[in-house]
Amino acid sequence: MEFILDLPEKLFTPTEVLYLKRYGNKLKSSERIEFKKFEFSPEAKGKIESYQILLQEREALAIEKNIDYLWIKYNKNLFNWGEIYKILNNMNNDEIQTLSAILKLNTCSKEDIIPALISNSEGLFDSSIDKLSYKSILDKIKDKLKIQNEFNSDGDTEKAIAAKVLKDFLLKMTEQQKAAFEKELIEITRKEKGIIYKSGTVFATLTAAQISGFGVYLLASSSLSFLSGAIGLSLPFAAYTTLSTAIGVIIGPAGWIGMGLFTLWKINEVNYNKIIPAVIYLSWLREKYTKEF
Repeated sequence: MEFILDLPEKLFTPTEVLYLKRYGNKLKSSERIEFKKFEFSPEAKGKIESYQILLQEREALAIEKNIDYLWIKYNKNLFNWGEIYKILNNMNNDEIQTLSAILKLNTCSKEDIIPALISNSEGLFDSSIDKLSYKSILDKIKDKLKIQNEFNSDGDTEKAIAAKVLKDFLLKMTEQQKAAFEKELIEITRKEKGIIYKSGTVFATLTAAQISGFGVYLLASSSLSFLSGAIGLSLPFAAYTTLSTAIGVIIGPAGWIGMGLFTLWKINEVNYNKIIPAVIYLSWLREKYTKEF
């Protein structure tokens, strides 16, 4: 049976993908690097019409000498990105479209999300792509936002990033603007979940370390509403759409100029204005697809 990678194929060369699909199950079952040399029969070679494919097959024979490295590379990528890919596999088409829009992709495919996160993080690390992990990107964002705390999981780090973004924007708002914004959040919560937050407690609740469930959705929606307004991005999901409209009215057209602290986040080839919103949206997707909600 063909081996299922459980990772985007774009994290590997075409030859590596070919070899993993052919030998991955043997590697997985034995976890040993003892294989007989793979040869093509003349009949099999005769059926290969594409010279490019023939070259790939010959290159695959060369990779056999380093098959231990390839298996290590696969498992390292699985460790670094497997959890995110599992979340992506659960996403519906609208969610894939939203994440693709955040990353400004020309395509709308889950297979392009992780490679886009990697490519937009170039300049953060002096290492090759296969050494770059989602956790390491989160750690760099933490440093960028001056978040001091350490967290037990990627999910907790994501929520802390979303909370810091929201706090930074709230600092730019007047008391009247914050009161109007809080009123909108209370109304959304009442309509969606039948829960009514007390006035004056909403922001503390959303930025709390142990926030979960609908609170994560509301936190992500709030943070993304501010970020997308600052960088001129429009995203299609319910609470976000309502909040974006409300925020636009509350702070007015000129307000975005004073709140655009994230607009120029492209430093050393690192597109913070893409990867930070993507991480915030992934925090909600993680909550939705890995926990009861």
